Amino acid sequence: MDVSAYVNELRAQSTSVVMATPEIPHLWREGALVFPSSRDGGFEITIQPEASGVVVFTDVGLHIHLDASPDEAVQDALGLVRDLLSPDMRIRELRAGGRGYRWLLERRESNGWLCEAKTGLFLWNYFGRRGERVYQNQQLPGRLASMAAEMTGGPTKG
Repeated sequence: MDVSAYVNELRAQSTSVVMATPEIPHLWREGALVFPSSRDGGFEITIQPEASGVVVFTDVGLHIHLDASPDEAVQDALGLVRDLLSPDMRIRELRAGGRGYRWLLERRESNGWLCEAKTGLFLWNYFGRRGERVYQNQQLPGRLASMAAEMTGGPTKG
């Protein structure tokens, strides 16, 4: 499929989303929709249309490919970005030798954090000093933990 179908679908679907949340900074960059980081410890998110789907990139290393029809891929990407802009999702970066080598997308559940996706490097400094960083946005209120608690009948954590 042609990339223009994904670009057009992203522009069409994102218009209503962006108008509903004018307090969220965003910009268009060469056919991609970018949500800049708004604080230290946060991260920038980019929705980039491609010929076979949409890729959600972050500026800390994690990226997610969504391969589907234009309407489904864009809808899924906007839903993911909505959650990435809230404290209900975070990126945990594993580090070696002072550099990131693996990124874990984690979703808040009523009983803790659950890994949803992983991205990593093939080659990295295995013998380097290990560490980790956690990145999290807070532009929108969370909704995942309360939804999970409602489904299971358990308590909601804030």
